[in-house]
Amino acid sequence: MRRLRDNVAVPVKRPSLPRLDHDPDARGVRFGWLMFAGVALLLAVAAWRGVPPERTPFLAVVLGVAMVWPAWRLALWLRHALREDVLAAWRGSYYEFDGRQLRILFDDDGRMWLAADDILDIFGLTGPARDREHLRLMAGRDGVRAAPGTRLQCFTERGLRAWLERRSGRRVGQFVHWLDTQVLVPHRRKLEWTGRVPAPRLPDDE
Repeated sequence: MRRLRDNVAVPVKRPSLPRLDHDPDARGVRFGWLMFAGVALLLAVAAWRGVPPERTPFLAVVLGVAMVWPAWRLALWLRHALREDVLAAWRGSYYEFDGRQLRILFDDDGRMWLAADDILDIFGLTGPARDREHLRLMAGRDGVRAAPGTRLQCFTERGLRAWLERRSGRRVGQFVHWLDTQVLVPHRRKLEWTGRVPAPRLPDDE
């Protein structure tokens, strides 16, 4: 994988997702597992010695509360695993604009797909501005959708330009200039050199 820096393509390391043992508060994670282990040990000892019938409801409640911790950690692990799977399926290129990563895929027909989350990060957008339905209102019904062969939501080229036309500011102009000169022009030259011609745009890209 490569990115452009000062008009020169240089290798870029694929970003890694945080592992559970790299949580922001590692001390809290260790404490949680120690507490869970302690409660589990006490419950095991109580079960081995025999639990009086009148204490069974209380121990059942304690067990239920104790199981919240591993269930929560499992949910976090699954979330990270799903995000990692999305990245693993990505077969596009990594670019960099003003220190921000931008994933771009050129499909077999020469169409460009730009990761929606990366675009939103470049413009520093948060909250409702990142809502998918809001993006589609600005970019067109099919302006934001999953790129071919992935589950990653991306702007189509036409969708991105429609979205940018509804924004203002110097950064918009800088980004459009960078996209045209550093991404599109080199890609189209490459297609010409290889004798490939981009396929006609989809109806939403016309």
